[in-house]
Amino acid sequence: MHTAPHDIVKIKRDASISWPSWCPESDLFATVRRGQVAPGQVALGLRGASRSQRFAFSLPEEAILSVTHPNELVDQILLEPNKQRYQVVKLYKQAQKILVDHDWGVGGSLGFELATGIDTIHPKSDLDLVLYCEQKADLPLDLVKRYPTFFDQVDLQVITKKGGFLLKEYFQYPDKKILLKTLAGPVLTYDLW
Repeated sequence: MHTAPHDIVKIKRDASISWPSWCPESDLFATVRRGQVAPGQVALGLRGASRSQRFAFSLPEEAILSVTHPNELVDQILLEPNKQRYQVVKLYKQAQKILVDHDWGVGGSLGFELATGIDTIHPKSDLDLVLYCEQKADLPLDLVKRYPTFFDQVDLQVITKKGGFLLKEYFQYPDKKILLKTLAGPVLTYDLW
């Protein structure tokens, strides 16, 4: 089963792992993270109710029961009426219109909630997006100029074959090396594609 960073996976509980006390007893979902692991393993992270509840681990690929990719979440509707006023939901609705012609996806707490149905977002949640760009020409330069307020309010990570980098940093420092998150760890580089 193919996985990539930011995917949400449903997993089998492994008895060999010392799970944190806050880990749910019911269905277990994790986020695929970047990290070097043994062949046949997947680097994963659990999220709890607070930012301090994060747990990094790895499991064999066969322990993954299902995979949800961020770009499978772009047309989802969050049905809870009281969450419609959250800024993260308002920005998500804008993203659905602004990024319609691009290959993008939803990450972070909103992506996790959309993929799992687990109550994760709160009024101060940020909107984390991923934008898949096989080449530099795929960057939405015209949209960034047309909707500067939107792009300033979201955390958008550009995903290339070599890793991921923040769109804001790319525009803020166009002539400098950019921090690229790779499977081997973060590197400062001009070579993003």
